[in-house]
Amino acid sequence: VDVVKTELESIYSKVREFSISNSIYPYPTMGDFKLDVDYSPFIYDIIQKREESKNADEIEVIEDIAYNSNLVAELKSKNPWISAVNRDKILKALVLADKMEDFLNYNRDVINFIASEKTLYFDKVAIESGIEKAVKAISKDGEDTLLDNSDFKEEVSKILSKIRDYSNYL
Repeated sequence: VDVVKTELESIYSKVREFSISNSIYPYPTMGDFKLDVDYSPFIYDIIQKREESKNADEIEVIEDIAYNSNLVAELKSKNPWISAVNRDKILKALVLADKMEDFLNYNRDVINFIASEKTLYFDKVAIESGIEKAVKAISKDGEDTLLDNSDFKEEVSKILSKIRDYSNYL
């Protein structure tokens, strides 16, 4: 319980700092952490949501990210034909525009998080070290430490291959 409380205090502190520095009011604050409340329904909802996201199709997630990305918006302004491309073909359009590798490099954090979710690596690090350290470890900045985890490395490679195979017309 103390670990959770400390983690929550840290997160809310960062929310407060960000909100104040960006003049965002009101911003969420942490209330009293009550130990006598039954959190079972909340925990069940989190577990359900976690299972849904763990089982989500990586391609659909990446297509959504690509379709709504600044890169695609920029490409649409330069290449009007991309505006006619549907969400389910946007990855193929990135290949045709020779921007797939740029997109993958820019979104490496997202791919890392998808892989860490599939391998449950995020859960392991979050339980051992807290959410903030888990996020840092899985982002691009912490990627070197992740490469020691063969399951994670294999999952990242599998996701990248799946994206490249799916988006290739040939």
